[in-house]
Amino acid sequence: MESLTIVAKRKWCGTFVFFIFLFFVCLPVPVSESQNEKKEYLTAEELLRTEAGQFFVTRQFEEALKEFQKLEKEYPKDIIIKRYIGASLDHLKRDEEAIAAFEKVLKLNSDDLPSRQFLAKIYLRKGDLGKAEREFTFLVEHDKTGAFGPAARAEVAKIKQLRLTQEKAVQIAGRKISPQDFLQTKAAEHFRNARFEEALDELKKLEEKYSGDPLIVRYQAMTLDKLGRTDEAIQKFREGLTAVPDNIALHYFLGQTLLRKRDFEGAKREFEYVVANDESEAYRITARADLKAVDKIISDQKKAKRRWKFDASAKVEWLRNPGSTPKHVGFRSGRGVYSSGKISNTLGLTYRLFTKGPWSGKMGYSYSEAFYTRSFSHLNTFGNTLTGNLTYSRNFLGKPLLIDVGHSTAHTMLREQYYTTAFSETASFIYSPVSWNRLIFSEKWAFTTYDGDGTS
Repeated sequence: MESLTIVAKRKWCGTFVFFIFLFFVCLPVPVSESQNEKKEYLTAEELLRTEAGQFFVTRQFEEALKEFQKLEKEYPKDIIIKRYIGASLDHLKRDEEAIAAFEKVLKLNSDDLPSRQFLAKIYLRKGDLGKAEREFTFLVEHDKTGAFGPAARAEVAKIKQLRLTQEKAVQIAGRKISPQDFLQTKAAEHFRNARFEEALDELKKLEEKYSGDPLIVRYQAMTLDKLGRTDEAIQKFREGLTAVPDNIALHYFLGQTLLRKRDFEGAKREFEYVVANDESEAYRITARADLKAVDKIISDQKKAKRRWKFDASAKVEWLRNPGSTPKHVGFRSGRGVYSSGKISNTLGLTYRLFTKGPWSGKMGYSYSEAFYTRSFSHLNTFGNTLTGNLTYSRNFLGKPLLIDVGHSTAHTMLREQYYTTAFSETASFIYSPVSWNRLIFSEKWAFTTYDGDGTS
């Protein structure tokens, strides 16, 4: 009986193991997400890692737009991708396409606040104050997080103030078209999108319809300036000021054009007029800042016209063992460690030879003395140095770059006797990638003759 029981148990165990095996075999095999069902959305992190996201972050908007459009085909329900398409179009100033892109987002989710914020700013840029105010008001009323509402509320207040300003502007002498109506024209659209040739053609048509309107005249002059036709732009501004001599906007933008032409005195006169007469404060603040910059340029120019420059310096030092124990007998102090004061001074005179474009040249002479306060009179020196420099200055990647090459000849007397004559050639490369930093690379070649033992 005992042996039968053992056999029965073994058979039961074998049956149990068999059923466990069948259970695991029949379990559904896990499949990857791509095998089972394709994702419909990308997370923010995944989107940032895409080529489209990288292009957008690095402000390569043309490339970003193409890549986002490819992703949209792959993820047609992803609202964030559609929003990025609108944002790329917005950065490219393709306003109508951007508006269509954001409206597509709002059809899927009318509460998408970032898209409404983009739309509001585009409408504001186009001068459509009604639509801009509508979008900003929606943000104020529906933002529960506080991320959009406060800024939108401030924009609504600005729009209301702008409307009041425009109502007053319509009453300006010679005004025949309101700023809001002008911003709806093809001329304004072309100007916003930097299509200046087309803008100029449309402005000529508007000039026939609204002859002498200072707003049309101003935009004509500004467009000519953008096209590089600076003299024609200045003439157009002055034609407008002949008809309406107290038009603040014409004075301000004429000042801007004169500034670009480097007529700093003329620009200064226009900015001073705006600061003194702009009661609306629309241009006074920026004109005051421009005036300060122009004054600085004029001051620098006056300094630059001075050909002669005189420098003087003096220095007091305390030196430990200046004599030391050098190998050359003539320089040994014989006193071991001993300290001394040192008084030195330099007088220098520089003459600017020329300045032409980025090139400038100068030459200089300096005289120097060094005296020791203890018994080291044998170390007292007198020097004469003659220098010449050629400098090239330019902006590189928007930052100042300076290249300087120079030659100097220095003659030194030691204890009132000839000591050395040194010739040196120098080259320096100076670049400021940021305002608080300066990189300097320099090379110097020197040849010195010594009177003492004939070495060089």
